[in-house]
Amino acid sequence: MTGLLSGLVLAEAAPAAPAEGDSPGGGFGPMLPIVLIFVIFYFLMLRPQSKERKKREALVKGVKKYDKIVTTAGIHGEVVEVSETTVRVRVDDSTRLTFDRSAIWQVKPKEGEIAANEQGKASSKDGAKDTSSKDAGSKETGSAKGQSSKEQSPKEQRQEKGKA
Repeated sequence: MTGLLSGLVLAEAAPAAPAEGDSPGGGFGPMLPIVLIFVIFYFLMLRPQSKERKKREALVKGVKKYDKIVTTAGIHGEVVEVSETTVRVRVDDSTRLTFDRSAIWQVKPKEGEIAANEQGKASSKDGAKDTSSKDAGSKETGSAKGQSSKEQSPKEQRQEKGKA
């Protein structure tokens, strides 16, 4: 009889087997922080790096003859010959150096592009100044004409009341 009772006690103490649909870990809950960390890592680190790499590859592939460049070593020069993997750069009148395309750090804008950019910036600044001066002029003429008491100073309003 003791064997029978001990068997019943063991049967009651043993946990029930999980159902087929239930998982002991609680589903995807424990994996959620890891997935979230990976997504954040992707948007903060990997995606900007890949955009920068693509931009750099386009810059290196777009180098052509007579472009002014700066290498990763800081050497300034003008491209005189372009091949598939290398560029020949004229540093001085009699000095030409050959570099891998990957050594190109920056392509400088040409003289005409610089002048056009400066003119565009100057005209946009002048346009902003012109509109502000026109606004100031219109306020002055409006108050001089006395069109609205809101545009006039309190002193001017008292003077008008004294005249009337």
